[in-house]
Amino acid sequence: VPDVCVRSSLRLEQVPEGFVRKSDHVDEVSAIMSATYVDEHKRTVTVTAWHRIVRDDGRGDVQVCLHSTVGSMSTKVEKAARHWGPVHQSSIALDFIISNPRRGSRYTVEKVVVVTSNMGDTPRLRHISSPLLGKIDGQATSSMSTAPPMLAEIEEEHRSAWRSEWDRADIEVVGTRRALRFQRAVRLFRFHQVSQGILGTSKKGEPQIPELIDQVFRGLHGDLVDAQVQSDRPSVVVSSRLVVHDPRTPPVMRIEPNVPPACDRLQFNCALGGRWHRFTLTPGTVQILVQGPALGKETCTQLYRNEIHVPPTFIIPTQESDVGVEVRAIPWHEVQVQHALTDLGRPDGSAGGFYSLMRRTRFTRVEVLRRLLADWAPDEETQAYNDETITAPLRGALARLNSAPRPPGWRKGDNEDLHILDADASTKVRVLLEYEKKEMLRDITFLEGVFTPFEGSCGGGEDICEEAMTIKEARIRCTRIPGCRGFAFQGEPFDAPMPIRFKRSLEVAGVGWTGYRYTDGESALLDMLQQQHHERFLAKDRADTTMDEREASNPVREAPEAEDYLRPSAHGQVPTWEAFSDKVHEILEKVARKADDMQKACHGSFKPLRNFVTDRDGTVNNYCDRYSSSVQSAYNAAWLSHFARHCTDNAVFVTAAPLGGRPSAEGLMELSVAPRGGFTYSGSKGREYFDHHTQRVLEAQELPQEQRELIDELHRRVLALCSEPGNAKFLGIGSGLQRKFGEITMARNDPAGTVSEPESRRFMAAVRRIKEELDPDGTELDLHDSGTDMELFPRAAGGRGVFDKGKGVMCLDAKLQLHLSEGPNVVCGDTGSDVPMFVAALRALCGDKMVEAWSERIRKEDEPDLPDGVTEDLLRASSARIDPSLFSSSRDHYCESEVSHSESPEEVEQRAREQAERRAQEEEEEREARQAGSRLAVLFVISPEQHAKTPKLVDTVRRWCDISGAHCAILPSPDVLVAGLARFANSVAGHKVIDEDLRAIAAKASTEVDGARDVDGFELVVSDDAAASTADDVMHIPG
Repeated sequence: VPDVCVRSSLRLEQVPEGFVRKSDHVDEVSAIMSATYVDEHKRTVTVTAWHRIVRDDGRGDVQVCLHSTVGSMSTKVEKAARHWGPVHQSSIALDFIISNPRRGSRYTVEKVVVVTSNMGDTPRLRHISSPLLGKIDGQATSSMSTAPPMLAEIEEEHRSAWRSEWDRADIEVVGTRRALRFQRAVRLFRFHQVSQGILGTSKKGEPQIPELIDQVFRGLHGDLVDAQVQSDRPSVVVSSRLVVHDPRTPPVMRIEPNVPPACDRLQFNCALGGRWHRFTLTPGTVQILVQGPALGKETCTQLYRNEIHVPPTFIIPTQESDVGVEVRAIPWHEVQVQHALTDLGRPDGSAGGFYSLMRRTRFTRVEVLRRLLADWAPDEETQAYNDETITAPLRGALARLNSAPRPPGWRKGDNEDLHILDADASTKVRVLLEYEKKEMLRDITFLEGVFTPFEGSCGGGEDICEEAMTIKEARIRCTRIPGCRGFAFQGEPFDAPMPIRFKRSLEVAGVGWTGYRYTDGESALLDMLQQQHHERFLAKDRADTTMDEREASNPVREAPEAEDYLRPSAHGQVPTWEAFSDKVHEILEKVARKADDMQKACHGSFKPLRNFVTDRDGTVNNYCDRYSSSVQSAYNAAWLSHFARHCTDNAVFVTAAPLGGRPSAEGLMELSVAPRGGFTYSGSKGREYFDHHTQRVLEAQELPQEQRELIDELHRRVLALCSEPGNAKFLGIGSGLQRKFGEITMARNDPAGTVSEPESRRFMAAVRRIKEELDPDGTELDLHDSGTDMELFPRAAGGRGVFDKGKGVMCLDAKLQLHLSEGPNVVCGDTGSDVPMFVAALRALCGDKMVEAWSERIRKEDEPDLPDGVTEDLLRASSARIDPSLFSSSRDHYCESEVSHSESPEEVEQRAREQAERRAQEEEEEREARQAGSRLAVLFVISPEQHAKTPKLVDTVRRWCDISGAHCAILPSPDVLVAGLARFANSVAGHKVIDEDLRAIAAKASTEVDGARDVDGFELVVSDDAAASTADDVMHIPG
């Protein structure tokens, strides 16, 4: 058998431009060939080839020694010789010679080639020690292993080394398509940086990133990096979020935690203070993991290496604090900081998140009302209603709301109240937090007031006192001193204590002083509401028309009067805040004057109004996108309580929403913060109400026992269904789960379509299964699907009975002894469903007969013109419900047509007399009915946007009031209505709700006297009367 020779060559012809061969190496003992090339920048390329011989006799591969003899077969390795063929001068080669090979055996010469490179003075791979390849330093060394490496081993070692380098360099971005597009651009750029070893700052002469790659990154730079942060490298993503706060030892770094709206997670590694740190930023959380040390020359890639020499402490700013949260992480321990609101939670607050936050704000607001309306004055033991323990939680809650992440695609300048929260692990909900944030800010203004700084002398008023304290302490102290209107001090403001003078009045004159003028919370809030009214209505009207249009239409047109609001004469303009406030006050005074004469004579009550009946949402409370988070604000509850306490005998809320007051069935009771007993709350259009004496929910309309038990069991099962995994989100979206009187409402989606349609249908099918389990025959329960909500209610013969708020008011009148028939009454609403409430009040005041006649007259006016020969009288006479004698229009014509030619003149004259008497009686009855109707004030809130959707509503309200004699005011917002009620209450009580002076006087009087004492010839009596009076030599102090 002839000898076999296998030649292995390392051709050295085609090498990178600029590289020259530095050395080569051939080792016959271990069959290794190696060549190293270096350029002028000390960049090296090393090519190394290992060899081994393998024999297969049919029983598997067996490695054969390179120089060995087995029987007659032998192997050897030598430098390439011409005997076996020509040798290229530009290459190095080895000949593997196998003599007398065995017949039937297969011999294989395996060759493994490894190419390594270094990037000169920017060592990315030079520090890597390889047990297989030795030290990769640009040339083969004697430390190379004599045993040839396996391809799998080299591949795994290469992957491990690359993975280590890539993990440290990679910037991971997870999110929407914009984020993924940016991720691809960053990783492409980062790959070229790692491959060329230029992760650090670019140096002159180093290889640059290809122009195309650079342009791709620059084009997508603005997707996740602020526009003002300019950079041509992905490292800006890291450096813009890790900022040196204090370089002194120990160093402090500030983490900017907010990620772009399109990003769900941002993760990167960074060497700081000699250790690798991994940062994971998500909407609302920051995770820090301190890893192993940066070894050797690896520290040259450290961020801020000239400033940070030891592992730093981190500060994570939050919306709740200017200082932020300080974090110090230790090696191999992960720290997680929740810096923002991210979860939606459950409406009962049991799962944390947004709903839990709003529930805590309710407890704070309840405490505000408890302290504000208490009968004692605050002292050192009993804290004031506006101290730091109250305002700090509200400010923190507002900051948490502002910290909620933004939805994808949101940019600065978009709606500031639009956020996104996690309903569960797979569902994100877009939420509009306008109500929650706006009402929170109003409450803070109501509690703290406003301090306006100015420079100048503080003359013009006597000093109340002078104390040494800081400016922050002076603000708090100023709100505690009765009659204090501000404070002043010499010099510029600074944080240390200084002598401060508290003044009853402040005048600006001269120089050398700094002052703060104080506006109390109620006045400051009224100014804010007036400004918001102007921005919403008046400024918008100007923006909707051009200057040319305004000049062409009416260049000198003034703002319309309040009674012209939504009339054609107003030309679409909205009156001023002052006009509406005066209108509400005027109407209430008109009703109160009639009340003053009547009630004093009847039962001796000095409150100007008997009943205050109102809807809640959209009427006296601004609308909220989620009913479960529409917690009543403190200022709203204070003003309404002030009005109810001093102006009305009965204050009743009538809403279509669930009442609550039951375990696991929350509603209106859990959203109100006014003290219990001041209002009667009713839900489900008045069919159920909360009795403050028994502390129970009572029914104004009886519900059969079997239907009540069926609804209770249905509610229990649906609530259990919502507790299962994947279903909790349905409690927090849309209407959620509402337990009403004889009915259950369950949301399966919201108007924004947050839940996918398949998921929504799956949940609806689960609710249907519960219905079928409770009602297998389908005879007891019915389900109505609106597309977003499912309504489940007992099935009744002839369908569901019609029960509106008018019937609810009549039921409550009978149950609570409201005496609506005596009046005077104030009824407030905002939609067509609230019209029956004041119609019910008119029935009580004017009688059913007259209200039916007015109703028929309004209905006929709404119908088109009648055909010729058909009179309205004939149509009225044909009505089964209406007596034709109630109407006088066209009566003469009607009577003449009925006169028989056989009647004598005496009979005709008698008939005419009877008709005249009947007309006179009807006119007298209507006059008396209109006089009784004048004891009703109707205050309706209809915004311009709502008027565009329901244009007939305002006409319906005004026509009812015009025909019945009731006083009417149409208002554009709940803010105008509530502020008008508060203004009237202030005039009746003689003080504002936050007036500390009178409350302190009353509290002091109640502790120093027992019932009454003689003061300067008067008998001092502490009472709850609305205003101070000296009638019959008795001076009454408002309580």
